[in-house]
Amino acid sequence: MIMMNRINFHLSKKNNDPNIYEGRTSNFIKGLEVFTVLVILGSAFIVLLGLLTDTKSIQMTGLLSYLTIILLLLGFYTGATTRTEKTSVIYNLKQYIKRLADIVLAFLMLQLLSPVLLLIAIVIKRESSGPVFYYGMRVGQFGKPFRMLRIRTMYEEPGVGLTKTGKFLRETGMNELPQLWNVLVGEMSLVGPSPRDSEILEKTLDAERKILTVKPGITGPLQIKKDWWKDRAIEDAIAVELSYVENWSLSLDLRILIKTIILALHGKSPSC
Repeated sequence: MIMMNRINFHLSKKNNDPNIYEGRTSNFIKGLEVFTVLVILGSAFIVLLGLLTDTKSIQMTGLLSYLTIILLLLGFYTGATTRTEKTSVIYNLKQYIKRLADIVLAFLMLQLLSPVLLLIAIVIKRESSGPVFYYGMRVGQFGKPFRMLRIRTMYEEPGVGLTKTGKFLRETGMNELPQLWNVLVGEMSLVGPSPRDSEILEKTLDAERKILTVKPGITGPLQIKKDWWKDRAIEDAIAVELSYVENWSLSLDLRILIKTIILALHGKSPSC
């Protein structure tokens, strides 16, 4: 059973699709073009400033400092937008950056949202009996089971359905906020594939091995495409998340986070 043991993965060989390398080269060339333009404009400005002030030391120091900053920006740009193999040092570095961002952002958000969570807890307890939070067992990275937290949105009595507060929480996606704790302790990430239910996963395991090599996320590629995938087959949803895993980059995570925030501000729940 999946819930008792981690899944034994036998991943396929590296993808040798030449389009991968074409995409990397394209990203690098775009970054190089930006770098060249900035160097020309910045160098011209610094040289002109040096001529006007007639101070060569300022001119040389400013030029070297400027070039150093631009080189660092170029490195960040190409590193953040270029997909790398999972065995590379750069990929591992990006994963460390992702984990650090998860810890910092989850901690800050829990601190900032604690008054909101307390207010929600009070309203829920006054509206209906039962616990404020509930958890469902999900399958995490490498098949490790974990308890995914959510705010309770339904009456405990069977057949009654959603509470008034629960309906609002689901519409806004605020019932997912406790998952920030899952992120903080390393069971989830802010951005990633949707968490897998163990019973469903047993039927589609072969198609999802690669998805389970990364941590599930509070939001992800499916959550921001909710209107697109809700009427499609499960194979289409799996394909979207496989594409995310295979083409992952820090900038892709950032775009998904921004899209999620926009959806939440418009009152559209980005949760699955």
